[in-house]
Amino acid sequence: MFAAGDSFAVQGSVSEPDNPTFVAVDERRRAALLRAVSTSIPHWSGAQRGTVAALLDVLWNLPSYERLVGVWNLSSANATNAITWLISKVLQAIVDDDLPPGASASSTPL
Repeated sequence: MFAAGDSFAVQGSVSEPDNPTFVAVDERRRAALLRAVSTSIPHWSGAQRGTVAALLDVLWNLPSYERLVGVWNLSSANATNAITWLISKVLQAIVDDDLPPGASASSTPL
């Protein structure tokens, strides 16, 4: 499904806020994630660091939580615990030097 997504002219299903305050907060959060990841794994390529930072951003974002609660009917506590657990798996991959799939070292850095 994801691989075929580029072949369709589909608008995003998650709307991004256009309020300048929210946009600025989002930009600061993404920059902070990329800085933290880059500091932790400077030997990974910019694309690899960017992929991991992007994954953490997706997990640390309200739509992920809302889907678990709204669509999967998880309680608030279970949704929070599930996302926290998954974030810990991504962080452990950094510790284990386990590169993300598809983000090769030769990719263009961010």
